[in-house]
Amino acid sequence: MLKNLLAQRSELEAQMAVLQECIQSINIDIEHILAEQLAGIRKLQGKEFGTVNLINDGYKVTETIPKKIEWNQEKMNELFDRIAAAGDDPRAYMHIKLEVSEKSFGEFVPAVQSMFSDCRSVKPGKPSLKFELMEVAP
Repeated sequence: MLKNLLAQRSELEAQMAVLQECIQSINIDIEHILAEQLAGIRKLQGKEFGTVNLINDGYKVTETIPKKIEWNQEKMNELFDRIAAAGDDPRAYMHIKLEVSEKSFGEFVPAVQSMFSDCRSVKPGKPSLKFELMEVAP
């Protein structure tokens, strides 16, 4: 029973991989067809981010480009210190998330680990199963 299900899953995974490659290729073709038109609309509207629409071959095409914001952590730390040094509370302006890598935590001496233990919680991740066909002796 397990052997049959694993064989079916393996076959479907192989089919999915081929289909995903086909979809990726089609997506590239679609992007190539629309790229110039969408770029032109963005330029006319002065939009680097957000949503623009166009009609192409009877389809309304909506492109949304979200903003992805990244903050330079070194500069943010310097700014935090400058705000605090000026007598203001930097937490009024910034959200602060403190964390310790699991590797570092494991390398702490017991006394330091003990200090951090109350701040640490461990939750289970998503379980995974791995199957390997074992050779059967003749």
